[in-house]
Amino acid sequence: TATNSARLTRCLQDILDTHIVIGKVWEGNKTYFRTKNGTGIRVTNASDADRMTVEGSYQMYEGSPLKVARVYDQRKEVAGGNGMSYVLEGQPIMGTRLTVKDQLSAHPEFAKFLELMEGSGLFENIHNLGTGNENDNKACGGTNVSLFNTYHYTIYVPSNQAIEQLQKDGKLSSWEQVEADHAVGNAAQAATDSLNIVNFLKYHIQDNALYIGAQNESGNFETSLINNKTKRFYMLQAALKDDSIEVIDATGAKHTVTKKTDNTGKDLYNIQAREYWYQDGRATTATNLYTTSSAVIHLIES
Repeated sequence: TATNSARLTRCLQDILDTHIVIGKVWEGNKTYFRTKNGTGIRVTNASDADRMTVEGSYQMYEGSPLKVARVYDQRKEVAGGNGMSYVLEGQPIMGTRLTVKDQLSAHPEFAKFLELMEGSGLFENIHNLGTGNENDNKACGGTNVSLFNTYHYTIYVPSNQAIEQLQKDGKLSSWEQVEADHAVGNAAQAATDSLNIVNFLKYHIQDNALYIGAQNESGNFETSLINNKTKRFYMLQAALKDDSIEVIDATGAKHTVTKKTDNTGKDLYNIQAREYWYQDGRATTATNLYTTSSAVIHLIES
């Protein structure tokens, strides 16, 4: 049918876009690349075709690296083309189904940030388009971030200790404080404290996925927090370097993402998530995708 044909076309387009890589993989000096559909892939040993492997986020967390079986050099200086093609063994490059919440939950180092997220209303299982018609609602493939909108994002997660210190210093509220405000009938203070937390979280979610190990870049990137005076999103100044990301906030304070690992050796940077929204309002009966977004999560230190 026409419906099935359209669905298949969209799925095939997503698969193709996952295999079109932005950047000069063949140079062999970078390991992370963004694909045409915004997801990240990891490439190792790119300068040695016999040992070269490629991983989408599915292969990273739920599968195994894909070996390169053959290389077709179509660069302009070699064959008059515009790049190189790699034939992969085993399966296509695929994105994970692990959500941001899944990845935060898997790392105790992110526990305080997750605790704030869970009370914020920024997670959703049903996406409401705001039309007033429930039939327009979109079911989520998991517990998704409601701020995402068909793009790729970076989430900077402060350490548990950093969040606790901010709360101790009175710079960041907690959901316990919001409950205490309500308990004494102070609804106005509860609203203020709640907004303080939500704004804090939004300021740590940035448009554009930055991966340590990708091509160096720097610039000003929009966060998810709107400045009510200018009606524009607050910006973060970020510089992606060979082994770190340096972030400067609106106060001029510098924060850094490094190649930090937990006590078991698991990375606390370049953690990938992908989130899916279905065309239908019920995930159990949905047969078509509405949209997807991807994110990379880093522990950030001040």
